[in-house]
Amino acid sequence: STESTPVAAFEDVDRGLAGVQWHPEADVDVVAGWPGTTRALDEVRTAGPELVASWRPLAAAFLSLVRARA
Repeated sequence: STESTPVAAFEDVDRGLAGVQWHPEADVDVVAGWPGTTRALDEVRTAGPELVASWRPLAAAFLSLVRARA
């Protein structure tokens, strides 16, 4: 989220929709393929363990929702 966009995720339970506006799965290999991200690679590399610890539970919860609604 940012100051102008305080919520970077959504869920519409009635329509069965959910989404995020970030890439929790992004690691050094993913970010390296994005244009203009060369300066961010060291930061992503340093934050790697924290990023994995953050996105893994998020991904598991999201997968559970998808499976429950399939």
